[in-house]
Amino acid sequence: MLKADFSPRISAARCVLAAHGVVLLALVAHFAAYVSYALAAIRYPFALDYGEGIVWQQALLIPGEPMYGDITRFPFLVFHYPPVYHLVTRAVAVLNGDMP
Repeated sequence: MLKADFSPRISAARCVLAAHGVVLLALVAHFAAYVSYALAAIRYPFALDYGEGIVWQQALLIPGEPMYGDITRFPFLVFHYPPVYHLVTRAVAVLNGDMP
């Protein structure tokens, strides 16, 4: 006589699908939190300054002196973002008319 096997088994495909669902749920929750904070910042009646003036100052250095060099000798230049970011920032600023 055949005996039915009723032991619960979870296939690997279902585990992967469940893991993808958990990750997707976490991403959606974090994106919703980001949108909430972004909308609050847009509606905030005062200026928000997170020290991004450093980025504009660094963008001015792009066409001139070497941006990255020996950090043990003067001038001690520290860039908070990689070079491509500054190139894109400068291009956008020039297109907006914010920089010559």
